[in-house]
Amino acid sequence: MSVPAGPATWARPASAPPHAPADGRLHLVVQAQRDLACSPRDPEQVFDLLATAVLSIFDAEGAVAAEPQGDQVVARASLGTSGPPVGAVIPVHGTLSGVALRTLEPQLCRDADSDPRTSTDISRRHRTRSSIIVPLVQDGVAIGLVAALSSTPFAFDESDLDLLSLLADVAAGSLDAALRKSRQQTLEARSASIVEVLAEGLVEISDEGRAVFANRSAQRMLGFTWDPGSGILSPAGRSCMRTAPPGRWQSCRRASP
Repeated sequence: MSVPAGPATWARPASAPPHAPADGRLHLVVQAQRDLACSPRDPEQVFDLLATAVLSIFDAEGAVAAEPQGDQVVARASLGTSGPPVGAVIPVHGTLSGVALRTLEPQLCRDADSDPRTSTDISRRHRTRSSIIVPLVQDGVAIGLVAALSSTPFAFDESDLDLLSLLADVAAGSLDAALRKSRQQTLEARSASIVEVLAEGLVEISDEGRAVFANRSAQRMLGFTWDPGSGILSPAGRSCMRTAPPGRWQSCRRASP
């Protein structure tokens, strides 16, 4: 869809009142940036903090933090009375979110009823007449979106877009770190599950000779149970410390008959 380069039908009319200066809200942006930079490394908490910050800073009726997934955008956090609920799926094609993702640039919609970049059906369904949407960009890739929404036209202007962009810059780094940690934890959990059910017995030995891991097969073959907290292998109800030569992994197999 082409977007006119010059003044368009969604431009602010001359009679519209100017928006309040952004200077009084800058300290709120700085505080939100600090919270996001120090936030727990969990993606959902980053999304929640971002949506909360938007409602506290902007004259918005709704705030949404979302994650792109292929040709769709999924709302991960949603607050207020305007906008899609958590879990709602918005298509990339034919929406302002899609324009933001494609261009990696902030987008301002003054009136969805006359803005050709928006989906009128989606806007009316979620009570959104005007909005500002900023992509969260990390290393040239959009990993998220944040939006301030209103059910009235001309609720936002360029100063709002600049402030939301400042917030999005910090949020992108926090979200990237959180997503990386989440993916690493998922990978480690899957790896641990695979190791745990292997038919081959595996024992991990520390440099001090302490068993720091023993999967079920190893415990069954050796006749020991392993306490992950203490690293103690205990045979037949008796507690003892079992040591072995240092090494990353020791393996054992059931002897062939």
